[in-house]
Amino acid sequence: MSEEIEKEFGFLIQSEMKYGTQYLSASLIGRENGKEYPNGISSDTYGAKYALDGLTLRGFLSRWKLEEPNFLLHDPEYRDVHVDRRNVHLMAKTLDKITKRIQADGAREPGEIFLAMARALKLSFVVEKNKRSPSHGSSWSDSDWVWHDIPSGKNLFVARIRELLDEAKGATVAA
Repeated sequence: MSEEIEKEFGFLIQSEMKYGTQYLSASLIGRENGKEYPNGISSDTYGAKYALDGLTLRGFLSRWKLEEPNFLLHDPEYRDVHVDRRNVHLMAKTLDKITKRIQADGAREPGEIFLAMARALKLSFVVEKNKRSPSHGSSWSDSDWVWHDIPSGKNLFVARIRELLDEAKGATVAA
């Protein structure tokens, strides 16, 4: 008999520079049997009730026509996923569920939206790659990870936004 796989889902927090713009994202990620590393989500991981693969809360640092840098958060969206007739129905259902929770919570700020999305999908953790520890390869298990509960992860997401803003303000002052 095969071992029962216990799955849970959470956010992976990452930042990246792309096209000269700093982005911050909280993307859906999985974890199996309490392992020390996250794993990707396939399209059928949530029992086909919701579409989690590629679901992301993402924003970027903007300086356009503003004296002060600003962080602009997109609505929850799907990125880099295969879309077919079956998936598009589940994606719409998932986004509707998240949107209803955001509206019910009156969420407006990035941290509030982060929490509303986590509540809507019953997420249980937040993880980010340990920046102080080098990767030993290219797979999930080759890196060290820092794990957080959802409230601490929300605080981390907001802190990362503040760090981006502070860096941008410092760069503006230095220029």
